[in-house]
Amino acid sequence: MLPGADGYDVMEYIRPLGIPVIFITAKYEVKNRVKGLKLGADDYLVKPFDVVELVARVEAVLRRYNKTERRLTAGDVTVDVEAHRVMKGKKQIELTNKEFGLLLLFMKNKNVALFRETLYEKVWEGEYFADSRTLDLHVQRLRKKLGWEHSLVAVYKVGYRLEVSDSTMKISLKLLLSTIVVMALALGFSGFYFVNYVFETSLAREVGQAADESSILGFAFETAVLNVPARYSVLPDSTVEEIASQLERGGRGTSRLIRIADEQKEILHTSDGFDADEQLLQQTWTDTKSYRVIETPDGYYVHTCASVNSLGRILYLETMKDVSDVFTERAMGFSLYRKVTLAMLLIGTGIMHLIASLLTKPIRLLTRATRRMADGDYAYRARQVSSDELGQLTRDFNDMANALEENIEKLEEENEAKEEFMGAFAHELKTPLTAIIGYADLLRSRKLDEEKSFLSANYIYTEGKRLEAMSFRLLDIIVAKKEDVDLSQVRTAEIFEYLWSMFAEENRGMQFEFTYDDGVVWAEVNLIKTVLVNLIDNACKASEAGSAIRVRGRKLDTGYRFEVEDEGIGIPVREQRKITKAFYMVDKSRSRSKNGAGLGLALCEEILKIHHSELTIQSEQGKGSCIGFTLEDNT
Repeated sequence: MLPGADGYDVMEYIRPLGIPVIFITAKYEVKNRVKGLKLGADDYLVKPFDVVELVARVEAVLRRYNKTERRLTAGDVTVDVEAHRVMKGKKQIELTNKEFGLLLLFMKNKNVALFRETLYEKVWEGEYFADSRTLDLHVQRLRKKLGWEHSLVAVYKVGYRLEVSDSTMKISLKLLLSTIVVMALALGFSGFYFVNYVFETSLAREVGQAADESSILGFAFETAVLNVPARYSVLPDSTVEEIASQLERGGRGTSRLIRIADEQKEILHTSDGFDADEQLLQQTWTDTKSYRVIETPDGYYVHTCASVNSLGRILYLETMKDVSDVFTERAMGFSLYRKVTLAMLLIGTGIMHLIASLLTKPIRLLTRATRRMADGDYAYRARQVSSDELGQLTRDFNDMANALEENIEKLEEENEAKEEFMGAFAHELKTPLTAIIGYADLLRSRKLDEEKSFLSANYIYTEGKRLEAMSFRLLDIIVAKKEDVDLSQVRTAEIFEYLWSMFAEENRGMQFEFTYDDGVVWAEVNLIKTVLVNLIDNACKASEAGSAIRVRGRKLDTGYRFEVEDEGIGIPVREQRKITKAFYMVDKSRSRSKNGAGLGLALCEEILKIHHSELTIQSEQGKGSCIGFTLEDNT
């Protein structure tokens, strides 16, 4: 088991590197296997296992890992991996092996910033030297050969990134095109309806006028028949033709065209230019009227037909009224409306482009901010340009960025603290181990007298006990960080009685003063005792023999206050923030001489975090220190 982490946590760091991973663990449950595989592991092997099986699984994973796509594309650049051929459009590009290796890495990791160290490790298979210009020179050549001056960009304090824009449509363009389509449909349907409505209205009016004219002509024909001499009992065809000619001449100024047929629908008279067929005539019978709109080579006409009763004869009167102007106006209306629609679409497109640009500006700013943060500029913030939902999104993003920056700073501080911890830990181990090894070697290589043998063995025993105490303290710190303890009611008198028996009753060469108020606190009693023991022990180490050490407990309105005060060497102001770090000691030589390793206050801090409290330090160099903490009072 890993201290402070597990395989799943490690996997989160390994996964972005793109290297194969096999879990080897004692966790055999299905949920654990599923979790590991979902995190990106290539295989999961449960202990115990046979070495032959492990080797076979490793080989299988490596075979899968070494397989790659045959063709890779980025813009107009295509790479045939197996053929080792690079094409830019239809032109083949010659690359060196290192340039080809770099190209493959960039194309497999499009829009991903690659560290210089990673590029060196993958392409040159060697260690990266910060002052080397080899990578930069190869990148410059690759840019020139492929025309990627603006695509292969340098990332500050990281390395390089191949920027490949995707083919997806931008939201501003989507908004613009959607608006244009809606406008075109709306204008098209409304224009068609309006022009067609005007046309239908005008045509109906012309048809009505043609019907009225047909009725007037029928009445005029019947009136003219009444003026025929009475010697005719039946209206002769010649008279019919004569009357028709008179009616035609009477309407010549209005382009009146008529045609008259007899009872058998045989044509008796036809005006020049009357070229309608006889379909309507054949459909018309006695006491009926009918009409239709027809198209001729000369234009459009309203064709009417009605029966006329004259001197015992049933005749059929047909008329043609020219309505070509109505159809011409409709065509002109459609043409004009198309022009107006096109002009409105162009103007609307320009206006909508500006509106879309303004509406999507917060999104562009957010995109720029995310890219800057992805490049490592965690201090960059998106500029808020509106107070709507997108403005709220910008504020939320900036709040998230602030939290992220704070967490990154904390992680950096923690990482720095871990490095300091490891350095201090190695230093603390080095001195006693060197002494132990030296004295052990002395004992085994030389024959010493009894006194020297005893001193050597005693020194080995003392340093070993110090290492043991240090290891126990480290284990306590780890447990304190991990353990979720149950707090209970504890009487403070119990705690102080324990401290009195441990320190005051034993002869430690100090003057102990215990004063306390009786009370009840929420705590884990053993852990709180550990804290106070460490504080008193540190006070003893910082003080000269015979010095006064005061241990106090006071009831407050907000809780219960514990304090340990000494008259020791004190703590410099600049170092008071550091004393809770593991292995930190104000006076290293003094603490080491008293079997200290600088772990006590670090343990105290972790325990108090569990109790939702913290250490407070008041100290003055040469006069002593007062270190305390406050717990919740439950009385």
